[in-house]
Amino acid sequence: MGEDLHKLSVKCAIFKLREKSIRLISFHDIRNELANEELEAWQKMIKVLRHEIMNSVTPIKSLTSTLIRKISTSGRTKSKSELSDEAIQNIHTGLLAIEKRNQGMLNFVESYQNLTKIKTPVFVQVNVSDLFGNITTLLVGEVKKQHIQLVTKVRPMDILIKADERLITQTLMNLIKNSIEALTDSTDGTIYLDALQENDDPVIIKITDNGPGIPLDIIDQIFIPFFTTKENGSGIGLSLSRQIMWLHHGHISANSPEGERSYIQTCILNKPKKR
Repeated sequence: MGEDLHKLSVKCAIFKLREKSIRLISFHDIRNELANEELEAWQKMIKVLRHEIMNSVTPIKSLTSTLIRKISTSGRTKSKSELSDEAIQNIHTGLLAIEKRNQGMLNFVESYQNLTKIKTPVFVQVNVSDLFGNITTLLVGEVKKQHIQLVTKVRPMDILIKADERLITQTLMNLIKNSIEALTDSTDGTIYLDALQENDDPVIIKITDNGPGIPLDIIDQIFIPFFTTKENGSGIGLSLSRQIMWLHHGHISANSPEGERSYIQTCILNKPKKR
């Protein structure tokens, strides 16, 4: 095998043969499967990046060509006397549109930087009941404004987690705001923020709302960086949240049961590994 690095899937099965217990352990090299998944993830990300860049570059190119035609003739620049008031106004409007698209591109780059430069978490002991209380206080005005109920439950009440309080608050706030946006047109909107830990198992935090849910054909794409269904969305919120959960040795998932008016976002918090 030399010095090749292998990534293996290990399975163990126990069965009895003539009253003897036999343990069968199998190893399967999954490098190709992982490589294919990584390639597919990159392809999806590049597709979204290309879409975002083209959305800005194409109108800028078109507007620039139009403005050049307005201020030039036969290869020379027109004098001020050759430009009508309407032409000057159109040029001004075009430049404002270009500035707006440039700002959009700058915001996009800033979003990318936020996605790739998450600070290393500083783990402290966090009381989940207190964490939920702080989040409720921060969002009380927003949920009241939209007549939404935010219901919290912690079982047991004394759950403690090792987490970076700022990052985990950022993640949960982002997930709850997703639910708030989904309930914009609802008259009986309710968001449930639940935490559960059984024995010494990982802590499970769920955000559930009674909104319209997410179509099944796109739910597997919502964690792809820059993918968004919102008109003014950056597409980094869920990607950022997933990275933060990875840094907490946990993971995040989303589920929208078919035929039900609900959207469930789940965070699993494992214990930080000892170094």
